[in-house]
Amino acid sequence: MMRVTIMPSTITHLFQRIERHPSGPVRWGEAVPERHGGVYVVSLTADPDRLAGASMPVAPIDMAAVDSWLACAGSLSLEGERPTAEVLGERLSRFWLPDEVVLYIGKAGSSLRRRIRHYYRTPLGEPRPHAGGCWLKALDNPPALWVFWAASERPEHDENVLLGEFVTNTSPVARLSLADPDHPFPFANLEYPKGHRKRHGIQHQHRRGVCEMDGCAALLHVA
Repeated sequence: MMRVTIMPSTITHLFQRIERHPSGPVRWGEAVPERHGGVYVVSLTADPDRLAGASMPVAPIDMAAVDSWLACAGSLSLEGERPTAEVLGERLSRFWLPDEVVLYIGKAGSSLRRRIRHYYRTPLGEPRPHAGGCWLKALDNPPALWVFWAASERPEHDENVLLGEFVTNTSPVARLSLADPDHPFPFANLEYPKGHRKRHGIQHQHRRGVCEMDGCAALLHVA
C-alpha cells in the first residue's frame, strides 16, 4: 500500500492544484498589477518553494493592535465574556500553525488589484471594504509578509481548491496545537467551506445587529 506523505504547503504546490503558476510576489502593502479576478495567498516567504525555516513557531501577535481592536469594538466578547487584550491575543495565538508559511487564501471576483488594495486598507475590526482575513492585522510583522496571486475565471472554485489542499496537508502535530483542530485553516481564514467556521468564540456587535465573526466585522441586518 502506498503511504501518503502529509507535509506543510508551499506556494508552488498549492497553485499547482489549480494548474496555475503564482505571480509575484509583492510585499504586503504594495500594489498588485493584476486587474482580472482570481485568487491570492499571503505568505511568510517570498520564495514559492520554500518551507523549512520560513515558518514561525509562535504567532507574532501585536498586543498594541489587539488593544486598539478592543477599544474600538466595545461589545466584542470571547465565549460570552469581555476579554482583556492579553486573553484575546492568547486566543488568536492558538490558531497559529507553526510549520506553515501560508497565512491567508483569498479570492477576487473582479479585480485582484482592487480587492487586495481594500484588504490592505481595512483596519482591524472594521466591516469595510474587506473584513475577511482581518486576523492578519493582529500580527506585528505585516511588512515582512508577501502576496502571491493568479488570475482565474472561477475564483471561488479555485479558492476552495487551495483551502482544501492546505487543510488536507496540515500535519497532525500542527493540528494538535490548535484551539480548534477540526478546522486547520490558514491563520487568517475563518471559514471553509461555506458555513464551516473556526470555533474561536469571538463575537461582534454592530449598529445593525449581532453576528459571530466570519470575517472580522460582518454586519447582520435586522429590521
